[in-house]
Amino acid sequence: MTDWLLLTLAFLVPATYACAHSIDHGQIRIDHVTLFSLGFIFYWVTPMVAGFLIDANDMPTTFAMFFDTHWTRPYLVAIIAIYFAFIAGDRFGGWAFSHRRIRKQVWTQGRNRALPLQILALFSGAAFLVFVVEILVHRVELFAPYTTDMGGQISRGNVTAWVVLLGSLVFLRISSHPRFTVLILPFAVGALFLMLIGSRLYVASFVLMFAAFRSLYIVPFSKKQVALAGLLMVALFGTVGALRVNSSIMDAGFNVLLEPLLTSVSLVYFLRYDHLAWLAAPKYLISDFCNLLPSAIFPGKAALIRAPDVFSPLGALHSFVSFNFNFGLIGTAVFMFLLPASLRWIKARDKSPLYRTMYVMLSGWLAFTFFRDGFSISIVKDMVQHSILLPTAIVAFVKLIEIATRNVLAPDA
Repeated sequence: MTDWLLLTLAFLVPATYACAHSIDHGQIRIDHVTLFSLGFIFYWVTPMVAGFLIDANDMPTTFAMFFDTHWTRPYLVAIIAIYFAFIAGDRFGGWAFSHRRIRKQVWTQGRNRALPLQILALFSGAAFLVFVVEILVHRVELFAPYTTDMGGQISRGNVTAWVVLLGSLVFLRISSHPRFTVLILPFAVGALFLMLIGSRLYVASFVLMFAAFRSLYIVPFSKKQVALAGLLMVALFGTVGALRVNSSIMDAGFNVLLEPLLTSVSLVYFLRYDHLAWLAAPKYLISDFCNLLPSAIFPGKAALIRAPDVFSPLGALHSFVSFNFNFGLIGTAVFMFLLPASLRWIKARDKSPLYRTMYVMLSGWLAFTFFRDGFSISIVKDMVQHSILLPTAIVAFVKLIEIATRNVLAPDA
């Protein structure tokens, strides 16, 4: 009875908070709370529900082998407490960084004016060209059957990075000029290619980013629109997942359920054979940031990168395991408090196209990659590199080009 009560709370607490936060008079706005809660339920709660309700013979063999109801109680207590820390951080951020307080700051007109399409188009064209070259050079690995071998992962990672860059350029443009832009075309081609090679979750994350942008900065969704779009996404990405593993299209729905179950193989193994830490130093996360250093300048950076000894035979690494090794339960609660507070700080400055782009992209990663990829990908690459550093660098280059252009065109004194 206690386990079922905890399991019910683990579902109801995030679902209730997300609905109360996102739904207003029948209109739905999708933001960091909505997307984090979706990922929390999908990856941290759904596997436990499946373990309790589905017969072991109908489950993935490795998951069923390690799943044991004896260790579910401390795990459920821990994740409920962690979500309450997220709520506390979100409420604090909403109070501390409200738009009313931010309006007291001085905003210059130049800081918030539209980023020029011509310059962004140059960046987009160059990125798309490199994207095409990557496909031609690594076509054998990219079009091979999906595996977890290192060569295939590197090739898919390279082309995915260029598609993410194309997506960030789109957001920088529509954040300053919310209209259709031709920059969406090269990004759409890249997204379709990712679907073709089976990288569906990156495309799904961008779908959620665009949904968040539309609902927050253009017009909210109705409940019917969200329900229909949700069913369409499940059908589409479930079908892509089924085809990727040469399964029947009729298995599309079950393939969606397999995503959190297969990701949780590392979780159930960890809970069965390891122990929950109260506090840990983020030494592995810190070493992951070495990936941001250019190899040409720091050729020995690989020696600085450390990785915990975890069981993840299918590639995906459950985020609860990563958080335990890097922060422990207390440290994870602190992280989850700071995460929504930081996003509130960024959102309060979303008059700026740069901050708006940062907020939308950071929120979009919360539903999937944040919960199912190792920190070297989810936090370092997707969130810090692709969503903060690269948009900042692009905006800085745009400003430098504008300044240089004005100096060249300015008449001599």
